[in-house]
Amino acid sequence: MVAGAARAGGGAWEVSSTGTVTCIGGAPYFGSVNGPVNRPIVGMVSSVDGGGYWLVASDGGVFSFGDARFFGSTGGVPLRQPIVGISATPDGRGYWLVASDGGVFSFGDATFHGSAVGTAGTTLGIAGLPGGGYEVITTAPADLTFPQTVAAVTTPSPPTTAVVPPAPPAPPSPPAPTVPMGRPLLAALGSPVGDAALASAGFTAVVVPAYWSSIEPSAGQWSTSAIAAVQAQVDAARAAGLMPIIDIGSQYPPAWIFGVGGGTRFVDQYGDVLGGAPGSGTDVANAVTDSAVRQQLGSYLSYLGSHLSGVAAVRVGGGVYGELGYPAPYLGSRPGALWFYDSSSQATLPASVAGWTPGTGTTGQAATFLSAYTSALSSFGAWLVATAEQAFPSGTSVDVLLPGWGMRPGEASTAAAQLLVGPPDEVAQGLDWASMLPTLPTPARVVAYTTYGDATQGSTDNPDPAAFIHSILPSGMSEGAESTGNGQTTDAGRNLMFSDAKSWGFAVTTWFFNGQSDTASSVAAAFALAG
Repeated sequence: MVAGAARAGGGAWEVSSTGTVTCIGGAPYFGSVNGPVNRPIVGMVSSVDGGGYWLVASDGGVFSFGDARFFGSTGGVPLRQPIVGISATPDGRGYWLVASDGGVFSFGDATFHGSAVGTAGTTLGIAGLPGGGYEVITTAPADLTFPQTVAAVTTPSPPTTAVVPPAPPAPPSPPAPTVPMGRPLLAALGSPVGDAALASAGFTAVVVPAYWSSIEPSAGQWSTSAIAAVQAQVDAARAAGLMPIIDIGSQYPPAWIFGVGGGTRFVDQYGDVLGGAPGSGTDVANAVTDSAVRQQLGSYLSYLGSHLSGVAAVRVGGGVYGELGYPAPYLGSRPGALWFYDSSSQATLPASVAGWTPGTGTTGQAATFLSAYTSALSSFGAWLVATAEQAFPSGTSVDVLLPGWGMRPGEASTAAAQLLVGPPDEVAQGLDWASMLPTLPTPARVVAYTTYGDATQGSTDNPDPAAFIHSILPSGMSEGAESTGNGQTTDAGRNLMFSDAKSWGFAVTTWFFNGQSDTASSVAAAFALAG
């Protein structure tokens, strides 16, 4: 059953009452509602440029896809009559919902000009007008335009539709940040003090955590309270003058993800399965090669992007601790673990190395295996960045979390010559940044972000991670850094990271307070004096 439709530049979309979107005539696909819906979908409208669309359910729950932004809904608000349609404002920065009794609800920059409550006929839908008003479409002989001075359109848009679990009520708009988005940003992660204290000390950004397990506790079923709590933290940060940076929390997956099929868990050559306590950051699902896990991660990112507003940046990685890399070998029970022996990963290998294990065969086989191994991670990284860029607005940067030191020239061939027996951690984790970074889409939105920005062991021949990334950074791409935390950051490490940030214009420099004795004031003062 078609519940609604919308026009695209070169085609059209239709949406069913269950939230499934169908593309017609070459219209691009941006997503459908995942899982069963609480109320039927009743409306659909395209964004201004055709790069996305909104769906609305009969309870007023709004779900947005592509570049269509979420501005609020009546989900969870008692309604006298069900919602029957949705229409966007001319600039796409808001929308109106209309109920069957003619009641109109405004969100974003949509202005309320009046309703058709009490008038003749049953309301069928609503259509925005070029001047900023709207027309309420009814079964009465004449439709009603608002404000009354706006001329009626001769060909009203058809009513539209869609459904999804109720979206959270629109949060109040916080005041604009007192600190403009710019460089250099000093961000706090795991701060023991509140946003106001951070801003007062001199911080300009804060990492706001999201947790996949909390936001999507069951497949396709979203927790409106959990996403509302994240939005509240974003709003509080902005109100304090801090730029909110979302950590997507993919390192905290819901338990159900391990049952979606394929090789959902990483397995090493010994048959050991990667695990760890839930919430440890190591019990991660394999989105690198398991297509079912990747699809679910993509849906989760789309949900975050369509239900959060005011976000300056989003942190992605998809692996252990949220970083982009295979699990480290020391997470296995035996030396030299390579986590590529689950069914999904093995299916990606060339026939010449299917079933091959380290310490066997030839140098050529080892090299072929390693090439497939690192290429799979690079491909996943490109997909992850593209998905995050599609989910979040164009002004949101994508911070790609890069662990360790990265593979250096010659390491791959040396490891292959040793048949990948006990390779360096960087090789075992597939950290071929020199090959990976150029594949990431939209470099202007990407921040190549080292999570070991305070490493002081570098040299001219073996530069520290930040210096190495800087030497291979693709044109147009930015750099960022984070301290290791856990009490490991020395004064020398802190000062090196801050000096690099100032010298090279890092997009963001993050201080991880976990286990560090420094105060917000002392860290911000050191940052101000660096460079």
